Amino acid sequence: MSAEISNKKKMECSVRTIDKRKKGDILKSDIVKIETWTAQFYLYIRAK
Repeated sequence: MSAEISNKKKMECSVRTIDKRKKGDILKSDIVKIETWTAQFYLYIRAK
């Protein structure tokens, strides 16, 4: 029970922080994440 409650609180906090941010900021951070992921993936393939 306690674990479920703490997870719910964590989710609520993350939702609040997203609401505070501008949608554009979230998009920018997501694009950066995708770019870094593709770069890492590319390097991984090249290393093989």
